[in-house]
Amino acid sequence: TALGASLAGIDATLKSTVEQNFDYYRRLLESSARLDTPDAGLNAAFQWAIVAIDQLRVKTTPGLREEALTAGFLGSDDTGRPGFGWFFGRDALWSLYAVDGYGGFATTREELDFLANHQRSDGKIMHEWSQTADLVDWAALPYEWASADATPLFLMAANDYLSVSGDAAFITHLWPDLERAWNFEISHVSARGIYDNQEGSGWVESWAPKMPYQEIYLAALDEQASTAMARLAKTSRHKDVAAEAEARAHRIAPLIEQEYYLPTLHNYAFSYNPDGSTDDTATIFPTVAWWDGTFGLQHPKSMFERWASSEFSTDWGTRILSDRTSFYDPIAYHQGSVWPLFTGWVSVAEYRTGHPLSGHAHLMQNADLTWAQDLGDVTELLSGTYYQMLGRSTAHQLWSSAMVISPILRGLFGLEWNAASQTLTVTPQLPAEWSRARLLNLPFGSGHLDLIFERSGTELRIRCTGSPAGLHLASRASGSRVVGTTLTIPLLAVEAGIQDSLPLFGATVRQMKVLDEQHTPHSLKLTLSAPGGSLETMDVRKNTARDSLEATGALLSMQGRALGNLQIQFPPGDGYVQTEVKLTWK
Repeated sequence: TALGASLAGIDATLKSTVEQNFDYYRRLLESSARLDTPDAGLNAAFQWAIVAIDQLRVKTTPGLREEALTAGFLGSDDTGRPGFGWFFGRDALWSLYAVDGYGGFATTREELDFLANHQRSDGKIMHEWSQTADLVDWAALPYEWASADATPLFLMAANDYLSVSGDAAFITHLWPDLERAWNFEISHVSARGIYDNQEGSGWVESWAPKMPYQEIYLAALDEQASTAMARLAKTSRHKDVAAEAEARAHRIAPLIEQEYYLPTLHNYAFSYNPDGSTDDTATIFPTVAWWDGTFGLQHPKSMFERWASSEFSTDWGTRILSDRTSFYDPIAYHQGSVWPLFTGWVSVAEYRTGHPLSGHAHLMQNADLTWAQDLGDVTELLSGTYYQMLGRSTAHQLWSSAMVISPILRGLFGLEWNAASQTLTVTPQLPAEWSRARLLNLPFGSGHLDLIFERSGTELRIRCTGSPAGLHLASRASGSRVVGTTLTIPLLAVEAGIQDSLPLFGATVRQMKVLDEQHTPHSLKLTLSAPGGSLETMDVRKNTARDSLEATGALLSMQGRALGNLQIQFPPGDGYVQTEVKLTWK
């Protein structure tokens, strides 16, 4: 029978198909950046994230003329669409930072070319394109231009590709499309000149009590896209555009503070209205201000404490908004669920602003989700109250896997590439329990290099091997110095570490949160939050040779001269309560 013949054909080629796939992924991982740390699970999650992203590369139909990244896959069941198996502009653009980081330059070029080819004549970058869009009247449907954020993200992602690869020729090739996107962005603005939501949604597609006029999410992207455009224009020798973009970035930054900062609430508003009023809802969106490493808000302390706390942070990721919001709904797409995307935004921002303990907790939540649903993939969204994937969550989600890679490379290891100037900035904040780590086959310009991190007494030494001639190492860490291809960074005298793992399915939020950490030359103060009456443990690492380490608010136990732990007894109380622990030395 025909069926029998078909099955026989599959059986005959099965072995060779498996071998071909094995060889493909072997070559993919060998050609990509690799992580070698004391945490074997994190190393594996990094590799699985690369595979998960690569599996979402799809050639478009008909004719297979183009290739781009789809947003994700999930069985279609009776919904008619296989999860997010369409081409999404913003999903891909957020994810390209991870792709650049592991060295997938061809994937980035294909994606940027795909979006440029589908760019609207006025410069707007598309939101959604179905794999079968050519078979229907796609323009008559509401999906293609639904959101506004892909346009600034297009400029930001192109600049990131330039920073990591140094590929000025590709930027010159893309310049007409970049300029059209820029002109669209600067001509669709509020009365005060900031890109707004009038040409599509910023982030939320539904919101109570009404849809926003201008979100802080879009405003922060606008500032970073302006900075990105200045560099893109300089690279392609358009000095007038570069000067215009740079001036615009400088003008927007203080305007964002004026419009969005709420001094009486110590909070940044969710959105701003033409009449000067604001929607004061506390959300995760201000964290995107730190994404590119070129911007940042001026009054973030209170917000970082709240983002780290159980108000926003579950034990499996961060909610989109505070659980104290009147319309909070833990299973609502835009009103309370947990997205690994948001968790990644927060983690990168925390590492960049001196909150590495909470940053590491959030990073590990995303990494550990690699094995929580479809093995090797990270899911789209989870409940805001219980550790449970939502039924409609796309199990294999592009930007969720990307948010395993970016917080590792750009957060934990603090990497900033500038291939054009032959400068690699490295500002690592390794977990206290790590004595060494390696980043292998890291992309830089047209080549690759290895970074070897080793603790040595009171210093962290970073050796670069295989580096291109003329490479300059740098760091934002105070007191760092470079000799040849070795970067040396003074270690903090005392470091703390957290013990983390995902809870059992169905659990509610119970784990300790690190709200703040403050270092001085002779002290470390930790502001902690946990369920009332609970007993919690932290790791301690002493890098100083002095023996006078003392703890207030916790029981300190050293297992040697360097490593030990803290036991913290939280006071009784309903829900989460706060306490402070202070370590001092002379």
